[in-house]
Amino acid sequence: MRMTKLEDLTPSQQWALRDCANYPPGKYVWKRVTMRKLSALGLTRELEGGAYALTAAGEHLVDQLRGPRRQR
Repeated sequence: MRMTKLEDLTPSQQWALRDCANYPPGKYVWKRVTMRKLSALGLTRELEGGAYALTAAGEHLVDQLRGPRRQR
């Protein structure tokens, strides 16, 4: 599997990844066409009922999208 860079993703794909991260695994059912493309890149996986979950690679990119965490 090739490593996908954040810059390689369209704004819609970046948004879908970030949105998927807000749901428990297997509960995200929106943006199906985009999610299928992200699955082909190895960033998400399709679960039962057409729901999606992030893979470890997808979680890594979401962390990059969100930026560094602030220290308290």
